[in-house]
Amino acid sequence: MFYILNCQKDIESYCQEVGRAGRDGLPSKSVLYYSKKDADKQRKLVYQDDRKSHDFIRKLNIIRFDKMDNLCQVGLKKESKDIWEGITHYFEKYDVDNELKEEIEDSIDKLLKGFKKPKTLFVNNTKAAWQIRKGKYKVGEENKDYLDKDRSQGFQFVLNGELDYFDLCISDAIYSIYNIGKRKFFLKNIIEILSGNERALLEKKMEKEIRARIEKMMETDICIVWEYKDTKFNLFQEKFFVS
Repeated sequence: MFYILNCQKDIESYCQEVGRAGRDGLPSKSVLYYSKKDADKQRKLVYQDDRKSHDFIRKLNIIRFDKMDNLCQVGLKKESKDIWEGITHYFEKYDVDNELKEEIEDSIDKLLKGFKKPKTLFVNNTKAAWQIRKGKYKVGEENKDYLDKDRSQGFQFVLNGELDYFDLCISDAIYSIYNIGKRKFFLKNIIEILSGNERALLEKKMEKEIRARIEKMMETDICIVWEYKDTKFNLFQEKFFVS
């Protein structure tokens, strides 16, 4: 199999494209056709990038393209083994000058400070929520508790699904995001809030778990009835969690 491509915008993109050859497990070759005309077109796109992004991103893209262009030119006179040694060196030793490093770090700090983040985790402090956290309720049955010592006021709630402490933590985090005016968020934001670390990483396993928990809460119905001196008032009957 032959896989043919032209000059890419950076070495990362080139490696991704080359990897398409041999995906069927059979011997294959990848051929790069390089011409100065094609490279100049790519360079123009990189140098004239006027998107509303930080200037250091454009500078980095220029550096990365220049390294790709240099690889193409040098590669014309080298064997494949030597070219891959150069690519390996690029990924192991890739670096930028200190001035650009400082610009990148300053821009990231400003970007993080510019995000509006909840200063407080808003917690559902209702008695029903705490019973759910403690697992002290039965699915599909009336769960009753009183609000005063003489038991003249009380409430009942019924859940048709089983929720636990972690479900409530996720719900609290989402409400905290919603409370500062955000209507869209990433699952990573939930981990950032619950851990208190804005650089927290969201692993695939945890992402899958959080997504499953949210879907479960969206499918769970809850009915809350307030009772006062043998009179019942239906306070709430809805999905436990509404997207």
